[in-house]
Amino acid sequence: GIYDNTYKKVLANLSQVSKDFQIVLLGGEPTLHNKINEILITLDNHKHCKSLSIISNGRYSKIYEVFKPNNPFLVQITFHPSEVQNINDFFNNILKIKKLHDVRINVMLVPNYYDKIKKTSYSYKILFFVVKNIFKCYNT
Repeated sequence: GIYDNTYKKVLANLSQVSKDFQIVLLGGEPTLHNKINEILITLDNHKHCKSLSIISNGRYSKIYEVFKPNNPFLVQITFHPSEVQNINDFFNNILKIKKLHDVRINVMLVPNYYDKIKKTSYSYKILFFVVKNIFKCYNT
């Protein structure tokens, strides 16, 4: 398509940067890009790229298992309670990613799914403090 080589232009422009910078990759789902490995390797090897983050839904953990960076990067997983069918699979993927990278979890707060979020937060104790305080706000 029209954007097939856009990433090459962006990486070429970044290769000219001589000051430190930070990059956040987001999408859609950045891990679905067919050249994500090339993009990550290029950014990881750039001497001025001091921080690399990916915002992902966490479903495609294989990319994080395969890509072993020189410098671990931040993977921000967005928990969409309306889209996660199997919560155990979701958290198993996060544990795989966490072996190589720093992981943060963002929670999409959707009123129809508060019970699922609450149950998940109590079960996994990962989101507990954040969600507990949010529910206090909504319940007052």
